[in-house]
Amino acid sequence: MKKTIALIVAMFLVLTLVGCSSAPQVSTGNPSVSQNENSNEQAENASKFVATAESDIPAYYFISNIFLGSCDVDGWHSLCDTAGGYGEDDIGDATVFYTKDLLAVLKYSLYDDGEYVGDADRIVWLTEEEHGLGTFEIDGTAEKFSKYGELYKGSDYKFEAHRIFNLPVKLGNELAELVIPDYNFCSYFILENHETVYDSSSGLLATNSNAEISPCVLSHNEEVTPKGMQTLNDLFKEAGMENTIPNFTDCIRGDFDADGKDEYVIIANSPVDDLHWPAIAGEGERDMVGTFSAILYQEDDGKVQVLHNDMRPMKETVTFSNGQYSVLDIEHCHNVTLESAGDLNGDGIYEIAARIGVWESGYTLMFSQNENGIYEVVLRANWGL
Repeated sequence: MKKTIALIVAMFLVLTLVGCSSAPQVSTGNPSVSQNENSNEQAENASKFVATAESDIPAYYFISNIFLGSCDVDGWHSLCDTAGGYGEDDIGDATVFYTKDLLAVLKYSLYDDGEYVGDADRIVWLTEEEHGLGTFEIDGTAEKFSKYGELYKGSDYKFEAHRIFNLPVKLGNELAELVIPDYNFCSYFILENHETVYDSSSGLLATNSNAEISPCVLSHNEEVTPKGMQTLNDLFKEAGMENTIPNFTDCIRGDFDADGKDEYVIIANSPVDDLHWPAIAGEGERDMVGTFSAILYQEDDGKVQVLHNDMRPMKETVTFSNGQYSVLDIEHCHNVTLESAGDLNGDGIYEIAARIGVWESGYTLMFSQNENGIYEVVLRANWGL
């Protein structure tokens, strides 16, 4: 009888110890310490996430370190108004995003120039300055973040006021309502088993989605199609600058809608002079000219959609020298580049991300096809000095 009782007691102690060993530890904010139970649950959910139109867990998207917004079962949610509204009373379709949600992600997958380069388990933000470009623009930022993550200690001086967060992170009540700034707020990423920020010149896509989003094979610098040439000339005529000579900076060919046939994305920009001021090409004197940028999408049946169109006619007749006229006017400093292309929402059709630069500022746009097969702006982020 005593042996039976002793055996029961021993078994009880073993079960108790096993239960204690599996109990979650309380987070201290130190990245080396395990997150608490809620954070572990978030990480488990994040690891199962696949971004499709049916998903109720948001997929977040960053392009070239700029956060654009998300996509979930309710559609696209943009950080900034997709129509370009800037004022406090002109928020349009902009969405508020909370810092805690972007930190609750298990990892972000990085795609550089369309190629998967690895998963980032750390994100880097500017936290040690309270106001100014790239900050959270609130008082006491450094103090509030002091128990989360660790200060960046790399050799790159530009990150001296930044903090590294090991994902996922569960923020406390003092930061529960902290929102992601809607202008020029940059997020940097550190790949697993690496020590420094992943460096990419442009076009870096980061997302928490583990859906298959590798883009189609794109062929750059293709010969511009006759339809693309005609469409740009038509845009010149509509803007009253029909004497402007077309200039195409890229023509990208690929199967953007996965129908087995190739489409084209055509990029047009004004040429630039030796000092990178916008220029107009021509000889002698000419009126009805201007600077321009445009994004055209040509379907496999030859139809052309104008995704972006910025025509800026000159008010006067210009005189050319050595085949060009330099426009020393900041209002004419504008250009567009293709940043990324890939199926981000799992519908089999590729989204297109473009960077539109203007004088010392600009914005990044994400285009996606609607139910009628027309590309429209679904995400936007504003940036600059």
